[in-house]
Amino acid sequence: MADLIGGDPGPVAVRLVSHRLGKRAVLRINSRSGVVYVRLGAVKSGDGAERLARHHALWHAFGSSASLRIPEPLWTAPDLGLSLLGTLPGQPADFRGPDCDATARALAAFRADEPVGLPTHRCADKALLLEYRHDRCRLYLPGFAHALAPRLRLFLKRLASHQSDLRPCHRDLHEKQILIADGVAGILDFDTASLADRALDPGNLLAHIFLAGYDDRPLRAALDRPGVALWRQAALFRLAMIYAYTSIPDAALHRLLGETSSHDRD
Repeated sequence: MADLIGGDPGPVAVRLVSHRLGKRAVLRINSRSGVVYVRLGAVKSGDGAERLARHHALWHAFGSSASLRIPEPLWTAPDLGLSLLGTLPGQPADFRGPDCDATARALAAFRADEPVGLPTHRCADKALLLEYRHDRCRLYLPGFAHALAPRLRLFLKRLASHQSDLRPCHRDLHEKQILIADGVAGILDFDTASLADRALDPGNLLAHIFLAGYDDRPLRAALDRPGVALWRQAALFRLAMIYAYTSIPDAALHRLLGETSSHDRD
């Protein structure tokens, strides 16, 4: 621990913040030196150093931004899948009024940047991920996969014909990734940052807000913007195929599935 924070930390309290089996875990560490976060991820050849380099580039681009905050990268051990991050101030967004505006400004600032080295994530890449999820469902949840197949096939045809305007995107934006402080949005976890369709992040966020049970009616006007409804639907399919393996109540899963066939406004 002393090696991580640069000195004797004294008494240390560690709390598990989030965990995804086989994928990653986030720990909050409190000591007399302050609070830091440790992210532990599955070790993949070479990708830890690349993610860190991208995070450093974003930190230098936005460290003093008036529109977007990101956690300060402090230290990493790619061979262990470990990253040490500073604390991001703020409270969870309530997605009403000022918090929505702050989130929109943060995304606009990120899309306007020109970070070097971001991978691309095109419609074909999203289609492959959805097909992979569906293949897994066919193996382990064949009834669910069979019921989902017709509407997923139709959606993939629409996705294939969509024209993307590639801009920097977070790619995993959801309500728990956003903290608001003094009218500025902070965004966590840029591991999947890519050049992708500019509508991907708003669509993904709207799908997660729906899943979380927020009253999203004030936000649905955003579905009229080009691409947002399409990417919301892509996220809904992905979430349905993920949560089908969990203890999510049947009613919540059916609600999620029903929303995948909601009217497309693109």
